[in-house]
Amino acid sequence: MKNIDLVTAIGRLLHNRQLRIEFEHAPEAVAIRLGLTDADSETFVRLDIGGIARQAEGLLSKRWHEVADLIPETTKELGREGRDLFRFYASNSWPAGHRRHYVDAFNFLKFLKKNDLAIGSANEMKTVRQLATRGYCRKKN
Repeated sequence: MKNIDLVTAIGRLLHNRQLRIEFEHAPEAVAIRLGLTDADSETFVRLDIGGIARQAEGLLSKRWHEVADLIPETTKELGREGRDLFRFYASNSWPAGHRRHYVDAFNFLKFLKKNDLAIGSANEMKTVRQLATRGYCRKKN
C-alpha cells in the first residue's frame, strides 16, 4: 500500500466510524494498514480516540444541519428520526468538494427513497439534484 501522511490518516479516522472502532482496539494495525511511515505511525497510535470521535461527531452534526437546511420539508417529515437516519447514511458516505452539501442532501434523499424511509419532496429532490450535478449557486435567505 502507498504511504500516506499523518494528516490524511487523521482525516480518514474522522470520516470513517468503522476505522475509529478498529483504531480503538488496534491502533498499530490501523497504522500499518493505512501505510503510515514509521515516524507518522508513532504519533498516530498515540492519538486520543475520544477527541477524534468528538471532532467527528461535530463534523457530522455540521453536515446534518447543512443537509437539513437544504431539505426542510423532508426533515420535517422525518422528525426526530431524521438525524439518526442521516448518521446511518453518513457512515458510508463523505462527499468532498465545493458542492458537498448538495451532494450529501441529494444522496441522503436517494438513500431514504431506496429504503422506503420517507417520501420526501419532489421539489427538494429536483432542486438538490440540480445543485449537486450542475453546481447552481443557491442563495441563503
